[in-house]
Amino acid sequence: MTGDTVARDDCDPTGWALPIETRSAHRKTSTKTGASKVVFANFLQQIFYSLARQDVGLEAAPGKAGLCQNGLAEAVEHVIDAVDRRLRIAPKYHRRLNEPVARVLRYIDDAGEAIPGPVLCSRSSFSDDPYVNAFFASPQHAQEVFSQSEEVRRLFDETPLAEDCWALLCMGVQKKTQPGLALVGDDVRSDVMQTSISLSDHQIVSPGVDEPSARCALKCCMFNAFLVHIRRELVSARTRDMAAHGRLQSLRARQRRLTQQLETSAEAVMLQNEVRDLERRRVADDGHLDSIAGRLEFVAGILSQPEAFIRSERCFLRLNRRASKLEPGSEANGGDLQLSKIHIASHDTRIAALVRFPRAELLPRPDMLKQADLFLAM
Repeated sequence: MTGDTVARDDCDPTGWALPIETRSAHRKTSTKTGASKVVFANFLQQIFYSLARQDVGLEAAPGKAGLCQNGLAEAVEHVIDAVDRRLRIAPKYHRRLNEPVARVLRYIDDAGEAIPGPVLCSRSSFSDDPYVNAFFASPQHAQEVFSQSEEVRRLFDETPLAEDCWALLCMGVQKKTQPGLALVGDDVRSDVMQTSISLSDHQIVSPGVDEPSARCALKCCMFNAFLVHIRRELVSARTRDMAAHGRLQSLRARQRRLTQQLETSAEAVMLQNEVRDLERRRVADDGHLDSIAGRLEFVAGILSQPEAFIRSERCFLRLNRRASKLEPGSEANGGDLQLSKIHIASHDTRIAALVRFPRAELLPRPDMLKQADLFLAM
């Protein structure tokens, strides 16, 4: 098992490193009467925080005043900046994007709130909590995963009064089926096929000083990761459209040469059919991406169906203490672990849960100079 981490500035909410465009927002903190209070540094966190508290809703209808409408307008501008700034040339682009953006924000808010947790990840909970026992190989391993995260350390450094760190823990699932010992009736057999499950490639995403701030930062990461996907899809579709346009021009030039030669051969008929098919396919595949209005419709179309690109669904694992997969109700000492499967666009599906890690269990920073001396002395 490994304890990799993802920096808050270059993170994908599901635990994969992304380009710098997916930077999540920094959080500022202040203290009052010994308790940490999150001051959300940007409008995205304010929107998600409001949705989680159910203080306001997102209305796409024009004429609505207040934070809700102002926040939605800022979110639309954020989408334009992240995807293609030239879309501002399109007339009334706000009116076209308001409803799709509001839909994405609501969808991501629901997905972020549905992630189970928080699970207390500590040395003492390893023997008692089946979640912690399944997540990590040992109590020491749990400490190492969080202690190796520079973002966790930075959070504790910036908030001296914070006793715990909340974050999303993402993991990969590895399954292995092999024969093992099992009780069959009154006999112990060694040839019973058993499936063992291990959770590896641990990554810490969007740490916060409390659960609401961690969930809001996670939702911001999901939203920005989705925008990166849309931009890539737009560039890819534009590239395909330009290639098809070049091919179409080449075929039409051949048509003109055949027409000048007054040829009505089978080649001319085949050429005409190919041109017609390419014209239809170009419009069906990518629309009219040679125009700003066409690109705006392309972006709005993807935003209108976030469920096709972002999925967060509940999943259940039933394991015993030997990390063997069990059928529901098969053993009294097995427990159903309720987790989330998170999938964003083309990324691999990851298992995730919201976790809490105590400051008191943070390991000291490794002495790199001492380790180098030991290595050279070998």
